[in-house]
Amino acid sequence: MKNPILLLWFCLFACCLAQSAGEIQRLEFPNADFEDGRSGWVIPPNGGFEQVDVQHGISAKLVVGDPKTDAVYITRQLVVEPGKRYQAQCEIKPEAVVVAEGRMPSVGACLIVEWGDKDRKWLAPGVYSKEVWGSGDWTKVVCKDLRAPAGAGYATIFLALRGKGTAWFDNVEFYALEECVVKTTPADGALLTTNAPCLEWRSPTGVDTYEVELSQQSDFPAGETAAYTVEVEKRLQLREAFQPGIWYWRVNTFGNPDPTPYRFTIDVPSDARCLPPQISASHTRLLNPSDGYTFAVTAEDGLPEITVSDLDPPSRTFEVTALPSGGHWQILPQGGWKDGLNTILITATAQNGAVENHKVWIVCAPKPEKVVAIDQDGHYTENGERIFPLGIYQVKPAEMPEVKAAGFEVVHDYRFEGAQDEQAARQYLDAAVAAGLRVFIGFDRGNYSKNGIVQGNFELLAKRVGALAGHPGLFCWYLFDEPEVPAYYVPPKLLTAFAELLRQLDPYHPVVMTTWGDNMNAYRKTWDTHWTQSYAKPAEIVTTIAEHRDRLLHASPVTLLIHCYDKKQSKLKKSHEPVDWDKFEPDYDWMRAAALVGITQEVNGLWWWWYAKSASDWMTAAQNPRTWGDLCRVVAEVRSLRPVLNAEGPTQSGTVEVGDAKIEWWMKTVAGNHTVIIVNTSESEVETAIAPQGIVPIPVKLGRFGVEVRQVSVPVP
Repeated sequence: MKNPILLLWFCLFACCLAQSAGEIQRLEFPNADFEDGRSGWVIPPNGGFEQVDVQHGISAKLVVGDPKTDAVYITRQLVVEPGKRYQAQCEIKPEAVVVAEGRMPSVGACLIVEWGDKDRKWLAPGVYSKEVWGSGDWTKVVCKDLRAPAGAGYATIFLALRGKGTAWFDNVEFYALEECVVKTTPADGALLTTNAPCLEWRSPTGVDTYEVELSQQSDFPAGETAAYTVEVEKRLQLREAFQPGIWYWRVNTFGNPDPTPYRFTIDVPSDARCLPPQISASHTRLLNPSDGYTFAVTAEDGLPEITVSDLDPPSRTFEVTALPSGGHWQILPQGGWKDGLNTILITATAQNGAVENHKVWIVCAPKPEKVVAIDQDGHYTENGERIFPLGIYQVKPAEMPEVKAAGFEVVHDYRFEGAQDEQAARQYLDAAVAAGLRVFIGFDRGNYSKNGIVQGNFELLAKRVGALAGHPGLFCWYLFDEPEVPAYYVPPKLLTAFAELLRQLDPYHPVVMTTWGDNMNAYRKTWDTHWTQSYAKPAEIVTTIAEHRDRLLHASPVTLLIHCYDKKQSKLKKSHEPVDWDKFEPDYDWMRAAALVGITQEVNGLWWWWYAKSASDWMTAAQNPRTWGDLCRVVAEVRSLRPVLNAEGPTQSGTVEVGDAKIEWWMKTVAGNHTVIIVNTSESEVETAIAPQGIVPIPVKLGRFGVEVRQVSVPVP
């Protein structure tokens, strides 16, 4: 690289990239290569040590004949610090490793890292490496994106063989990733002509809270340090006058203190008026191109100068009107607002010359003909009328007519959660409308683009909402899926800021989310209804709904996500082994009980994961006429119940225990008529009676996952 300017630019870019990514430090621990046998490791009776080849020397060995009874892990624990990021890796050599049902899903030979508290007790899930199957040579596997949660004291390393066969493990490595923010403004050593500077920085992903400290002492002593907490925004405009002289500043994040404070020098007296104006301007939705947009500006030294510029081509001029209320302005672009997204920049200049800029997104789109909302009782409504929607994941446009004929109403395609192609998204919504369907649609998470929600790209959300908010095919916004997952973790305050922006730009469609962790209530403000996923048997579905409601403090509506794919045989299909449709699970009884037990728990809608008819490595109900017909029968029965589900009327529900079996029942009274749903959540035949108030006890005899729906008429008093 001979061009000195390009060379300088490249060096600066590389420096910033290195600071943003952090330094990787290998954490040494004894016997990581098993040359000292079991020292430091917990080895089960079916584990041992063996030299497979000279290069690897002694390796750990695990032989599993039956994962239901044999131990499937070799483990050890390593000390970690809460908030820090880590990476783990090892080498695995498999021999005849095949799928076998155990106490947990079969994942073959792999590396797993989870978290323990300071007393070494299990605290939180972590990350699985890729699965290693069959027989082969040594393979390196990695667990990335490990972030130790609050309260963590240890990382638990699992060398796993959850399947059947033999696996050798060797050369376990564990790394810490030191991450810190990249301070950008003011530059280190800057001389400032303001006593109220604006501090700006960049940060790694997974951060939503910053602790900013300023001091005239480089060691930031207590009592002589000004401290500020900043949430989400990577910017702090100081609103007080600081003394002239040298100041040091740093930005700390959870688990990662700032190791390199910057300094600047203030060269003006503290009584000089240097504060910029404050702009209060919200992102918003306007229904008509001629609607004015109002915002407020305050300044310490009198009326500021206001200008507005258009950040969208072609640039337009703006009429700026000061309102009589004082401190408020209204603006309107020449020719009115354009359809969809409008991006403007408001600039306020104080009489002291200090300038403040504020970018605003304005979506101009008419109110949709069908407004979807979640009412105060937690029900979906359409134009104020209660509905009980039925949806299914991953449907291609060519498959929409079949899905519509099956009775589903809302569909989805995952590709829009990995791309920012608004034209393709609009075409998908067009196809859905043509098929009589509507869409729940998400946003680019950033897994591949590295510039999505995970990375805090608010503009991508504004662009998608601007492009699609007025489309008749839109049903709701699928903000994010499982933000707790380490590989694409989004902290609660950051995701809440995305949800608030979404509601500002489109108040006519609900925001939905899926979460599952103990910390799920921290995300409560990110959704209007929680999508609880329980891809399990009916009894576990009941338990999961109850657990989620407890974690959410019984303050959130719940939509239930259930499954229509075979969890066991999909593993076989992925490994290109034969599958047996006669053994497909969930079968009809299971699918029927799963759906109707959700109704007994008073969920507000049902979604199935997933259609995926063209998926090559999943075994779904859509891929076989009989199993698809079974699911269609379930959907038809739920649809037949919707007049009752959507009607006003009191409900009762309860549980009857018969030995280890549980019967869940629900009753709703509409115009003197009782509709009773009774579900056997067990796989045993059960004979008992249920006794809702106001009617004669109902005797029931139900087989495996049996369901009974009864209509009982009672004279109106």
